[in-house]
Amino acid sequence: MKLENIHHFFEYPPPTYLCTELAVCYILFVLLQGESYGTELIQRLEAEYPSYRLSDTVLYSAIKFLEDEGALAGYWKKLEGRGRPRRMYQILPEWEEHSQDLARLWHEYTDRRDGIVDQQPESILPDKLEYISYTQVPFVYSIWLSVSSKKITVGNELVVDIYISPGRVKHINSYLFEVNNNQAIGNDINLFLIAPGFSIHGDNVSSLCLDENIDNIRQHTSFRLTAILSLEMLFCLHQTLNFVHQQEQPAIEKLIIKHKGKFSLLKVSKKIQKLQDGEELLAHFYQNQYNILHFACHCRPCRQYEDDVDALIISLQEEDNHNAQQIELEVKNFNRVNGVFLTQPLIFLNACQSAGGVDELRKTFNLPNKFIQYGAAAVIATACPMPDVFAAAFAKVFYEFFIGKKMLIGKALCETRRYFLEKYNNPLGLAYGLYSPHDYQIAQSPAFQAIAKPAKTPVGIG
Repeated sequence: MKLENIHHFFEYPPPTYLCTELAVCYILFVLLQGESYGTELIQRLEAEYPSYRLSDTVLYSAIKFLEDEGALAGYWKKLEGRGRPRRMYQILPEWEEHSQDLARLWHEYTDRRDGIVDQQPESILPDKLEYISYTQVPFVYSIWLSVSSKKITVGNELVVDIYISPGRVKHINSYLFEVNNNQAIGNDINLFLIAPGFSIHGDNVSSLCLDENIDNIRQHTSFRLTAILSLEMLFCLHQTLNFVHQQEQPAIEKLIIKHKGKFSLLKVSKKIQKLQDGEELLAHFYQNQYNILHFACHCRPCRQYEDDVDALIISLQEEDNHNAQQIELEVKNFNRVNGVFLTQPLIFLNACQSAGGVDELRKTFNLPNKFIQYGAAAVIATACPMPDVFAAAFAKVFYEFFIGKKMLIGKALCETRRYFLEKYNNPLGLAYGLYSPHDYQIAQSPAFQAIAKPAKTPVGIG
């Protein structure tokens, strides 16, 4: 070591490597602004926080911790110009509040530590004291928000106004933050609005000017939001299918509840009165806001006889769970009941040959066609008989991708097929067909926009 090395160390101190605790907070801070992948997280830290570094080992240790805690979901995505696919990470909705708290710790840590570093030259380099005291003086801004209503129902609009003003403002919803003058003048503050349960009209980011010379001038920006539907599934089964009772229903119910959705079983209750036939069952569907209807039952496909029609054979369980009434939901029921699905639901027909019989004139699959014609946004159906054990396993894995990892429906179905093909060498997943656009996602449409018009015959995406 030489003497100049000592001077060089204090003039250009080496970067600080994040520990796992700091890495967790930093990762959540970035992901609150949008999805990202490992290499980008490292590069962004070096670009935006030059005095910090993050090793691969600590990064993926922190990511694994967050995944184990149920905070993150990951999926593979091919990025343009990036070669191989990247593992993208997103914050799950139930972790957004925790994420904001931990991201705030990252802010406080870097502000506090960088402030200490910036003040050190005052004693070491007194000739720069005047410059430092000017540029590093913190300037205070107040931010507060106002909402148009405290209570709002699904489908209605909410307006959120966010205000910023120099100095300290006494307001019940106000937040204070400090920024150095040299960082404030001529720069903007970016405001990110996160509103679980709402769809935001336009962008969720807005910028306001930071300038101490704009004295006592209040600025504000507005966001318009619409309340959307929460996840709600009605599970319709047939009581003779043991794998449905033992595996399919419990696993899917647990997943829905984990993601703060509502799970209902088709059984006699306060909400579901005793139903006599398929027409009353269909009317019940129309009158409620289920956005997933899952059928784990038998299917009787049309055999092209003149008086034969496609039908789903379902059990309506009694309250004591010992007795059940058999109901057949037939294609002809759709033509006899007034109404449509109000929530653009996903219909999963997890039964043998649930794509139904084929009309030789129009070559249409009757059951998927009828569901979509009357307002369903997506239908998954099978083209051949399906073993009960495979049907139960396939549904569980599909919902893990579709709901658990928030994949688009087309990608979720493809990943489920690949899972069984690669892990079990089982190609039977190819019998599941998708009748919808590939980019459908659940619970994204406000109720007042969800009244579907009769559609043309759908084309299955195989």
